[in-house]
Amino acid sequence: RHLLIDFSQFDYFGSTFVGILFRLARKARSRNGETALCQLSSTMRDMLQNLMLLENPNIDFNLTPFPTREAALGHLADFSQQAPGD
Repeated sequence: RHLLIDFSQFDYFGSTFVGILFRLARKARSRNGETALCQLSSTMRDMLQNLMLLENPNIDFNLTPFPTREAALGHLADFSQQAPGD
């Protein structure tokens, strides 16, 4: 139900990946899930912010960046305890 994407092995991603990420995040949200991203480079983070996809209350899903995989997993665990549908 949740989605975690670890960018530690990414050097780059393009518009095709952004489209896939968008669809996967919406699918997670439709299942009362959350999407967490970890270890984004500053360039990748800037790109997603420029596209208004990070922490934007005006879209129907939330892409939340975290510095580490452990922090992202902790967030998803907390979200699972609070969210309905478990």
